[in-house]
Amino acid sequence: MPAYRDKWIEIGLRTGDADFDTFDKFMPICYEKAGLKYPKVVHRVPSPFYGAFLAALLPGIIKSQVGAQVGAQVRDQVRDQVGAQVDDQVDAQVRAQVGAQVRAQVGDQVGAQVRAQVGDQVDAQVRAQVGDQVGAQVGDQVRAQVGAQVGAQVGTYEQTVIKTVKDLAKNYGTSLNWHDWLGGQFWVGGWWYWGIVFVNFFFDICKLKLAKDIMERAEAYRKVCESVNYIWPNRDFVIVCDRPEAIHRDADGRLHNPDGKSIVYKDGWGLCHLHGVKFTDEQLAKAKTAAVQELLSWPDIEQRASILRDRSLEQLLREAKATVIDETDECGGYKLWEVDMGLRAKARAMTYNGWSGGKPYAKFVPSDSTKCLETIASLRGITVEEFRAATKS
Repeated sequence: MPAYRDKWIEIGLRTGDADFDTFDKFMPICYEKAGLKYPKVVHRVPSPFYGAFLAALLPGIIKSQVGAQVGAQVRDQVRDQVGAQVDDQVDAQVRAQVGAQVRAQVGDQVGAQVRAQVGDQVDAQVRAQVGDQVGAQVGDQVRAQVGAQVGAQVGTYEQTVIKTVKDLAKNYGTSLNWHDWLGGQFWVGGWWYWGIVFVNFFFDICKLKLAKDIMERAEAYRKVCESVNYIWPNRDFVIVCDRPEAIHRDADGRLHNPDGKSIVYKDGWGLCHLHGVKFTDEQLAKAKTAAVQELLSWPDIEQRASILRDRSLEQLLREAKATVIDETDECGGYKLWEVDMGLRAKARAMTYNGWSGGKPYAKFVPSDSTKCLETIASLRGITVEEFRAATKS
């Protein structure tokens, strides 16, 4: 399971050139299985922002029905039928081979555990690493910029596209319905229940074989999602997005890049994040050089926390012009600081490494504190000797 999970996380986070040849081969099969005629117009776009606006414009220009029914039909007829067949087939085989009484022990107690394990160890982790951490951030940002509230905070590129869209929308009467899309590589972990990872685990690893038609549906949807980023399926056109040019993440898998965009596409559109928290380009540039006084008054609490996370406690204290009045290497190491709080007020703070994990911590202590060990022992209600003995044990 870990190897299979990692394989699909890698697929979901691929960057560089999309495999448009594979997409062009298998997307028509998805339409065919959904009972739809594949449109002649297939347009490739470099970013989801570009694609979202184009998807909003084309229905009005073509004066045709927007593609919501098509997207839902592809999902219902291709993806959901495959998932339902897998679940039904697994249950049917258990019923046929072991009978009702044994099924109660095997199917309910074991089969449910297997499904839970596959879901938790494979599908859910791929979804968390790819769909939740990356795909959701991209989708939210596109929604924010394309929706009705787009405004002055977006850049020149977005402003130009927005003006074009509004002008064309006025002429053609489109409702700017941009969001009828499939997630491609970002949905391999299962945006809804029937994730590609989940059903293909049974195909690839458990060697489950279903009816030919169902296997063809499964292969088509899998190949489409493996090969490209977002897809807008419509009755009259298909828009397909290239892969990101780069994706930067922190150790916990969250979008993160202190030096620029955390995810960027080939036309330059992208997002800025620190530890999964979204910033504008201007906010990120300011965050790099912001002094501690600016950070303490930073209006967005989540942004403030993500900035402070990458600055050491001692760095912040020194930026605040704090001075060390006592320090010791005993009992794990402590430093006692005096901090100028302004308006003639002084405060004292202690920095130290936590016993679990060795992470640095800081806490305010009584303003008359003068020695590290005496202060810590007093806060614990013990003597210095007792504190020393406790840390040795």
